[in-house]
Amino acid sequence: MTKAASVPDRSVPQRVAAEASSSLMSSSNATSEFDPASYTKPFIHFMTDNPTIYHAIGHFGDQLKSAGFTKLSEKDEWSDKLEASGKYFFTRNGSSLIAFTVGEKYKPGNGVAMIASHVDSLAAKLKPVSLKANDEGYQLLGVAQYAGALNQTWLDRDLGIGGRVFVKNSDARIETKLVKLDWPIARIPTLAPHFGFPSEGQPNRETRM
Repeated sequence: MTKAASVPDRSVPQRVAAEASSSLMSSSNATSEFDPASYTKPFIHFMTDNPTIYHAIGHFGDQLKSAGFTKLSEKDEWSDKLEASGKYFFTRNGSSLIAFTVGEKYKPGNGVAMIASHVDSLAAKLKPVSLKANDEGYQLLGVAQYAGALNQTWLDRDLGIGGRVFVKNSDARIETKLVKLDWPIARIPTLAPHFGFPSEGQPNRETRM
C-alpha cells in the first residue's frame, strides 16, 4: 500500500495571520482612543496651581475634606473626637499632612497599616532678609538654593514667586496666607558662552544669587 505525501495545513498559518492582524487592529484602535492630554493636563494644572509645598498641602487638605475627612488640631485632645469608621487628618507647619482612618472594629492595641510619601518643591528660596542693594538699576533679591537641582533649567527664564506670608488680621492675630503671583518678577541671568571662562561652570550660589 502506497502512502500519500502529507500536505501542509495552510489553514493554520492563515488563521494565525488573521488573529495577528486582528490583534494589531485592536491595538491600533486602543492607541487612537488613548488621549495623553487626559493625564498630562490635570498634572500640569496641579503644578501650576500649587507651586510650593504649602500650596500642595492645602490642595490635598481640601481634597480630603471633600472626601469626608475631618481636620484635627494637634493642640486638642483627640480621645473624645475619634470614632470607629472615622476619617481624619491634620497638618504640621503647613508643610506636612497626615491622614488616617479608624477601622470599624478597631480596638486600642491593634496594629496599624501605614503608607508614607514625600512632598517637596525645587526652588530658589528667598532669604529672610532678601533685599539687596540695586545694581545698575536692577533690584536684586537674595535667594538660597533649596532642595538640590537648581540647574541650567532655572537660568535665563522668567520666574514668579509663591509661598506663604504671615499677616495680622483685624483681631490682631497672626495668621498665614498663601501667595502665588501669576506673572514673572525675576530672572537669574547668565553670561553668554562666547564670554569664555567667566561664563563656564555654576555661579557662586552664595555671592552671585
